[in-house]
Amino acid sequence: FRPSGARGPAAMMGGMFDPRPRRRAATVPKDPSQPVRLGICAMEKKVASKPMKSILSLLTKKGDIEVVHFPEDMILNSPIEEWPWPIDCLISFFSDGFPLDKAEAYVNLRNPPCVNDVRAQRALLDRRCVYKLLETIGIPHPVAIVVERDEKTGELIGEAAEHFEEGDDYIMVGKTKISKPFVEKPVDAEDHNICIYYPSSAGGGVKALFRKVGDRSSAFDADSSRVRRDKTYMYEPFMKTQGTDIKVYTVGPSYAHAEARKSPVIDGLVNRNEDGKEVRFPVVLTPKEKDMASTICTEFMQMVCGFDLLRTANGSFVIDVNGWSFVKGLPKYYEDTATLLRMHIMKVAGRSPMMARVDSALRMSDLVLNDSEDAAEQDITPQEPRLDRWEHEELLAVIAIMRHGDRTPKNKMKLTTQLPEFLELHKKWASAPRKEVKLKAPRPLQEVLDMTYKIIGHDGEEEPSRA
Repeated sequence: FRPSGARGPAAMMGGMFDPRPRRRAATVPKDPSQPVRLGICAMEKKVASKPMKSILSLLTKKGDIEVVHFPEDMILNSPIEEWPWPIDCLISFFSDGFPLDKAEAYVNLRNPPCVNDVRAQRALLDRRCVYKLLETIGIPHPVAIVVERDEKTGELIGEAAEHFEEGDDYIMVGKTKISKPFVEKPVDAEDHNICIYYPSSAGGGVKALFRKVGDRSSAFDADSSRVRRDKTYMYEPFMKTQGTDIKVYTVGPSYAHAEARKSPVIDGLVNRNEDGKEVRFPVVLTPKEKDMASTICTEFMQMVCGFDLLRTANGSFVIDVNGWSFVKGLPKYYEDTATLLRMHIMKVAGRSPMMARVDSALRMSDLVLNDSEDAAEQDITPQEPRLDRWEHEELLAVIAIMRHGDRTPKNKMKLTTQLPEFLELHKKWASAPRKEVKLKAPRPLQEVLDMTYKIIGHDGEEEPSRA
């Protein structure tokens, strides 16, 4: 957590939660031989998803981490005082229907170490807060204007109440004007019904983007041109890309996986593979994009975090930050994520390898001291201490880079030829007309050499025409 006054989601939410460190709830020190208790507080649909199940399975494979599930019925209906405790670390994240207020209250009450800061997740629910934090931490993003409306009456409020104007190809809020094409986004980050408005010079019309329905992710309406007026919206310039959106997934500040998909703006058709999943392609992030991923993960206080990236002629821009997100259908990613989560969970639970070594050394010192005292009383020579303090360490890999030194580098040339001499040579030594032949013995190699000398000894103007 950051100290009071530091930049971050707390500042974006106007003090709705306090990011200052809290004293941990007093617990009885656990036996290091007992597994670490990892609480999972999320909606059942998310916990039961294939990526989540795969990662949790890898986390618990060694038996040193025990998953404590918070049942969905308990999350929704039971007071937080009845939620599982004690736990050594908590994974909790917002999704549709999740009571974030209760999760925040639980964290305030118990203050467990969190993989993704729960209180900071509230900023992710409002696109205005997301953009404001992106601006604060220096991440390139679209510059947006807001047309704010009262939730009950629908009346304009804020700067839009002072001046709002809509023309055929623009809107103006206060003194700020934005021309079509522009993108209209609900400020509610859970509302994915986004519209793109095109200028009359391009034929006009509106393209509506939405969550995938069958094989569609967008629909064009040539007859509409007026912006929506039912709630608060943000408006930002439409950014041209090379036809792809990039999804970036972080697991800590030093790890980011990126995938590209066809932009729904193109034709609205979803490309799917044989398994019915949307086709995506791995993307190599630039050094600047990697820095952006690290900064977002750190400043939004979300270790496991997804965000959307657009690559344009003017650089890369972040257009959304989603919080807890996983890559789908990539076993290598599951393994990497489980490894990084394990390191983090064991560290916050006081079970990092360094802590284990210190504990082992302290236990050994106590053992030696006690044995020496007992031996002095009984006049017995104490036994040598066991040197097995590394017994719980596991060798993961041995990496060696070698090159054989018994051969000289090859000097060879490849060519395609129709010279009858070479064709006859192949016919003589190959087992079949289309089979490859390798000549290594002295006799056939000498035959090749003699034939080559004979060929190059011919008239120099005749032979090239035969090759």
